[in-house]
Amino acid sequence: MSDIATLSLTKAWMISLRLHTLLLALLTASILQILSNLANDYGNGVKGKRDR
Repeated sequence: MSDIATLSLTKAWMISLRLHTLLLALLTASILQILSNLANDYGNGVKGKRDR
């Protein structure tokens, strides 16, 4: 690709990027990580395992 085409693609991508979509994706990933950690801690508690 030429520099002009690359610049156009980059500019188009930046224009299409929406802040609220990015924030929602980060929030969703964070919530999923927290729930995964809680489920892991619960499973370890039920089995009687402790990390130290």
